[in-house]
Amino acid sequence: MHIDKLYFTLPEILERWQITEADLIYLAENDKLRLSVRVFGVPMEFGDIEEDERGEPYKVPWEQSYHSGLLDLHARDVFQLFRCSEVHLESFRTPRADYAETWGDAQPVLVMIGDLLLRRNERDRFEIETGFSPGGQPMEEATFIGDGAFEWIDERLQAREHLVDLGLLADEGVQRGFLVPARLLGAGLKARGCDRVQAGCHRGGSG
Repeated sequence: MHIDKLYFTLPEILERWQITEADLIYLAENDKLRLSVRVFGVPMEFGDIEEDERGEPYKVPWEQSYHSGLLDLHARDVFQLFRCSEVHLESFRTPRADYAETWGDAQPVLVMIGDLLLRRNERDRFEIETGFSPGGQPMEEATFIGDGAFEWIDERLQAREHLVDLGLLADEGVQRGFLVPARLLGAGLKARGCDRVQAGCHRGGSG
């Protein structure tokens, strides 16, 4: 039975990539791979970071809510976590805002190593950018279609059609876009939700 997951545990990623935990830690604490943690009902403030006339950054909050879902860790916090086994965090990263912090009287979020997760689209982004793939087989060069974020074609539907999960991108509040293997350029693609998209050439490519 195949479960269509939005995130994976670290043991699942280690098994898929056939690398050591030390290698995964290296990637995360050097900000080459962004790890996440799932929270439930945590008071969070989301906002943008802008600059004043002197070039000094300041925060512009646009949402305060009790957040349930994934939050991404800063590389510095991953570094500390793997040395102390646990950390208490007030600041996170998220694809939907420039910053994410606890607000009000909220206690810092306790994060332990066993809580760490990897978003599916972060896993796919890394595999596509590095050519890293399960089973040690080199991945085919991909072409980015659209703007916003990385997605990978999940499974074959029929001749010249593939299933593309664009809903993941919408859930993160980003514009829809995905990566397509070079052999599918020009092929018809069907997206979940009855959207239709047409593969084209990379904006910065040679055609």
